[in-house]
Amino acid sequence: YQKRLEKFKTWCKEQAEVGNTYLFEGDDAINPELEYLFITQSGKPMFTRLQDFTGRWIEIRNTANLTQDLDHPIVGSIHNLRPTFAVNIFRHLLNKKDEYGNPSITPDEALDRVSALLGHEDRSTTIEYLKIAQDMPSADEIYEDVLDYIGAFDDLEGLL
Repeated sequence: YQKRLEKFKTWCKEQAEVGNTYLFEGDDAINPELEYLFITQSGKPMFTRLQDFTGRWIEIRNTANLTQDLDHPIVGSIHNLRPTFAVNIFRHLLNKKDEYGNPSITPDEALDRVSALLGHEDRSTTIEYLKIAQDMPSADEIYEDVLDYIGAFDDLEGLL
């Protein structure tokens, strides 16, 4: 991704130098300051407008629902990935440890970073996204629950 992002920055600079400034003007313009998630091998953003990306997803979802023998139709949207991303990044940041095994970031700092990544101006918007985490246990939590259920910790109780 970093290589593609660098190509994107170079491509933007080249386009500006040859006078293709129209690419960077208007509501649906390419913003050289953004770090687009989907970038082609040549450095061009695949989607500059959310409608392009969302429209393509709707086409794929509808085709799958019509042509596949699904038990349940696909109803999710691309926007559902934002809270999933937020929760995963937030958990990752909170689980990071320094060289002494201590948390390397406070929950407030993690929240600020996730808010910035999502482009939220207000923390409360990010907090709404993170509420999903309360209902969605991490793999570690599920694993601990399974170990507890099978009695893996029973022998340790006398030692602690």
